[in-house]
Amino acid sequence: MEYVDIVGKRHEVRWSELLEAIERVRALFSSVKRRFVERESVIDQIKHAMLLREHILINGPSGAAKSMLIRAITKAITNARLWSMDLTRFTTNSQVFGGYDARQLRETGHSIHLTEFSAADAHFIQLGEFFDAPPPTLRTLLGLLNERRIRNGPQLIEPPLLTAIGDTNFSMEMLTEKSQQQLAAVVDRFLFREEVDYVVEPANRRQMLAMSLDPRVQDKLPQVSLDDIVMISGVVKGMNLMLDPYIIDAYEEMTRRYSALRQEKGGLRVSDRRYVRGAQIMEVSALLHGRQAVTFEDLAITRYVLAHNENDVDMLIEIKKGVIGTWVKRASRREIESELHRLAQVIKDLPKSDNVDIESMKLDELKAFASQLEKMQSSLQEFKTDSLEVGQKVAEWTRAILALQHQAVHHGISLIEQMIPETTTNMSAETVGPVGKQVNIALNELRSVPTLSDDLIVRQSEVMVKALQARHNVDSSMENLGVVSKEG
Repeated sequence: MEYVDIVGKRHEVRWSELLEAIERVRALFSSVKRRFVERESVIDQIKHAMLLREHILINGPSGAAKSMLIRAITKAITNARLWSMDLTRFTTNSQVFGGYDARQLRETGHSIHLTEFSAADAHFIQLGEFFDAPPPTLRTLLGLLNERRIRNGPQLIEPPLLTAIGDTNFSMEMLTEKSQQQLAAVVDRFLFREEVDYVVEPANRRQMLAMSLDPRVQDKLPQVSLDDIVMISGVVKGMNLMLDPYIIDAYEEMTRRYSALRQEKGGLRVSDRRYVRGAQIMEVSALLHGRQAVTFEDLAITRYVLAHNENDVDMLIEIKKGVIGTWVKRASRREIESELHRLAQVIKDLPKSDNVDIESMKLDELKAFASQLEKMQSSLQEFKTDSLEVGQKVAEWTRAILALQHQAVHHGISLIEQMIPETTTNMSAETVGPVGKQVNIALNELRSVPTLSDDLIVRQSEVMVKALQARHNVDSSMENLGVVSKEG
């Protein structure tokens, strides 16, 4: 497999290495969920945002542990540069992107940012009280969040940013219409948005209190490296895991119908950007479940990208239910057709009973024919399908093979019987040796005959008795001649 790093360079990665990185990421976020109760949705969204190299905006009241949650996750990512700041209406670009180089300003008159230890030098940034930032800073943040580029006069800054996490005490609906218009473009750069509130369930409140009173109950969070995040997110950037055209069609229909219905209800249509990112989050979901390709199960995760309130989520779920059944049936029919085609390939060389003259075959020809039939039967046993149609075909062809095998074995036993020579207990010294050898060959052939049915077992036993009688006569002749049998 391939992944794309932060600067766009491609690397090879083994699937086993990728699975190990995925397991470390899953372990971290599972532990975070145990520590921060009633935060499953926002934690999942942070995880998916990081693995998509996208951004998330979290709003909720003061004291809802938003910043604590963000710090806990980012601190667990080793080798990553983190930057955090609470924005105010007095925040300047130099505070966010680094102070100006005095020498450059003096010598060239250009205000060049010294970006080290600033947001322009970080892999993950936390922007507290995001809605408090002044318009000039927000406009500059637009380039950082979307293009990962900041143009400052002659200076072009290309930050290594993977994910920005904004948090605020306000929702967009709580702002004035003017503020909403000013913030709309920047807020749209946050693909993920989630609202959190205070912990409600009594059991969860007691657990939260216990952890606050006794920090020893807080296990140290597992760590993941920046390389783990870059590798997993880079696979989504560098490869296509949406391989099934039926899933693509199902996703297209679901989003189209959802977008139209949301517009009917006075909402916004799904943008092209969110439509594409919705497909990519399904790729993240597939990887997190240890799969190299998206399945229908991954359609559910698109709610994080396509819907931002409960009404939208409910609307999307209902549409998904109506869409997915049709496409799953079509995909199932495609799988059945594929299985039937593969079955046809397996039995294309199967001779029909009316086109093969088993009775005219010699023993060596029968053995080769039986081996061919056995291989076909083994291939048929590999078809493990829930399709009645495929199962019926497998049964039909299995019966045909068994019938041919039965004929071949029955004829083979008859040929072996013909190999058994006439014997007496008083054969001459010149005769007993060749006759004994012929009897041994017949016995060995009989022992290798497959017992496919009761009547063949009886037939084999009858011929075996005849061969053993011949063997007894040979041994008696040798004894009379004073010769010790090698077989005896």
